[in-house]
Amino acid sequence: MVNSMKNVLLASLNLVIDTDLHGSKYKSYVDKNVAVYESAKHRVEREERAKLRSAGQPWKDKSFQPAELAGQLEEDRRRFQLRVIDYMVNVVDVKSKRGVDFAEHLQGYSKSMKKYFEEGSKLMDLFKGWNEKAEATVQQHRTELEGCRKKLRESQERLKNHFKGSDVVQHHKAQTATFSDITEKSGYLLKKPDHILNLNIKFARRAWQKKYCSTNMMGFTMANSHTHPPSLAVPPLNFKCNDIGEQDGHKYCFELFTPQRTYVFAAETEAELKEWKATMDNCTAKFISGGGRTEHTRVSRRRSGIGTTTKQQHKELVKKIVDKIKQLPGNQSCVDCGNKDPVWLSVNLGVLMCLQCSGIHRNLSVQVS
Repeated sequence: MVNSMKNVLLASLNLVIDTDLHGSKYKSYVDKNVAVYESAKHRVEREERAKLRSAGQPWKDKSFQPAELAGQLEEDRRRFQLRVIDYMVNVVDVKSKRGVDFAEHLQGYSKSMKKYFEEGSKLMDLFKGWNEKAEATVQQHRTELEGCRKKLRESQERLKNHFKGSDVVQHHKAQTATFSDITEKSGYLLKKPDHILNLNIKFARRAWQKKYCSTNMMGFTMANSHTHPPSLAVPPLNFKCNDIGEQDGHKYCFELFTPQRTYVFAAETEAELKEWKATMDNCTAKFISGGGRTEHTRVSRRRSGIGTTTKQQHKELVKKIVDKIKQLPGNQSCVDCGNKDPVWLSVNLGVLMCLQCSGIHRNLSVQVS
């Protein structure tokens, strides 16, 4: 702020003081009035020469003294003087507005800034003692909290070592092993809010919201509660789950990647987090493999029998995948024109379209399409 005051205030004052405060000399305005007066003078001289010629006197080379034309030019001379006085009045006004008045405004600004900084300095002196006391208090609380956290961590490690190898751990491992067969799960999860860094929204909007989520072979859905209709539905081919650890104080968090955006959810326990992640991975894997372990095993055995996949087997696999995708809600018509039985799949957008619309999109190129 001090540098800004120096650049704005002092530079403006120097500009006013160093330049001419008497106003600009508008030479064109003066020259115009002089030309009008000279034109009137030439007109009077022509009239006088015409009188001499009528009287038979020499008139071509006749030169007139100013005193001889003073009577005829008195009106024009006074009009010229009036215009010059008007011009000088305007010059004085310009000098006042651009010079003295401007300098007075800058001086008032300088006084206001000086008063502002003096009052700010006094205020900081009042807060000096409070800041020192607050700093010492905060540091003391931080030390106490660090000691408490350290003791809790030590107790936590002792309890973990006590239960290591016990029935609780064996039960947890057995429960984890069964996750590979789960393809359906529903329950409440905490959803990370949007625009959490926007300080203009209310605090309630920044809190993690409780959402009722469900995942199965048809995809992942999210609703406000188990009685509300889903506000989000993602097919199993279009989502991917990733464990991200702790977020905003919530320990068991994971990311759900969709073609539109990325959602962050938090589970209550580590076992629940693993179950959600395993269920969604199982749904995606079984959906792509053709609907379950049996179909996947049959295709794998067929491949291992001949060493490579034939064109016919490839076509059958593609047909099964397309049939599965077409059975999902909303995939019975082209996303652009609405024609039935679309055959072109956009994996990154998660939509189906007909061959005609896909050709139009290719002609538009990717930056337009």
